[in-house]
Amino acid sequence: MSDHAPAQVHQRFTRFHAENASGFLLRHAVRLYNTALQRRLNALDCATGQYPVLLFLWEKDGQTETELGRKARISQPTLVRTLDRMVDAGLIRRHRSKSDKRAVEVRLTKKARDRQAALLEAGMEVEEQALGGLVPEERAVFNDLLRRVVTNLDGRAGAQT
Repeated sequence: MSDHAPAQVHQRFTRFHAENASGFLLRHAVRLYNTALQRRLNALDCATGQYPVLLFLWEKDGQTETELGRKARISQPTLVRTLDRMVDAGLIRRHRSKSDKRAVEVRLTKKARDRQAALLEAGMEVEEQALGGLVPEERAVFNDLLRRVVTNLDGRAGAQT
C-alpha cells in the first residue's frame, strides 16, 4: 500500500491521462487496425486469425505447426483450432514430416495460393491507411519502436518479431 496522500497521488499523476498513455493508444490503434483488416479480409472469405498463418506460409510453405506458432506468436491450442478451420476452408493441408514423424507440416493449397495477391493487397491497403502521412523513414522508426516495446514486454532480450 502506498504512503502517498490522495493530494500527492493526484499531483503526481496530473499529466498521466488515458489519451496520452501508450497502452491506451496502442490498444485503440490495434482495435481500429484489426477492424479495418477484418472488413477487407471478410470480403475475401478470410479470417484475421488465418491471415498471419498465410503470410508465413507464403514466405515458406511446408513449415511445421510448431514453427508457425512461434513465428506468428499464436498459442498451440489457438493455432490448432485456426489450422482446423483453414483445412475445412480448403486453404491448407497437414502432413506428417518425412524427416520427423512427430512433426506436422502445413502446406498451402492451390486455393490459398490463388488468393495470395488479393489478400496481400488487402493487408497493404490497411497498412497504407494506418501509416498514411508517414514518410518511409518515419515508418521504419515506428516499426523499430514497436519491436522494442514488444521486446520489453515479452521479457526476452533480443526477441525477434
